[in-house]
Order: sequence, then C-alpha cells, then structure tokens
Amino acid sequence: MDLEHGLLLGFLGCTVTFVGFFTAFLLINYSKKKELKRLEEIEKRKKGPLSDHYYGDDTVWKLKNQNIKIMPIV
Repeated sequence: MDLEHGLLLGFLGCTVTFVGFFTAFLLINYSKKKELKRLEEIEKRKKGPLSDHYYGDDTVWKLKNQNIKIMPIV
C-alpha cells in the first residue's frame, strides 16, 4: 500500500465515521423530542383541560389576558 491509498482510506474512514455519528445524533435527537412531547402531553392531561385558568374568578383571567401587572403598595 502506498501513500495515496493510505490517505484515501483515511479520508473515507473519517467520512464514514462522521456520517455515522451524525445519523446517530439525528436519531437520538428525534427520539428525545418525541419522548419529551409524550411527557408534556401526560402532564397536560394530569392538570386538566383548563390548567392555566383559575376556576370561578373572572377578574384574574381578564388581568392575565390584558398583561396588566399589579404593583404592590409599599
């Protein structure tokens, strides 16, 4: 084997390694996002359909939707 073949095999080896690691990264990232979405859905179901609203208090909901901040009196 001469220098050309050595360099060619080194380049091919590095390319195959890079492509393999990148494919593994994409697969793991996809499965992690899928798992996170599934866990968020479970948490949302635990909280109920109106988890971000206070039941029976319309004033809090109106202030929350208008982005009004109430400053405490010091």
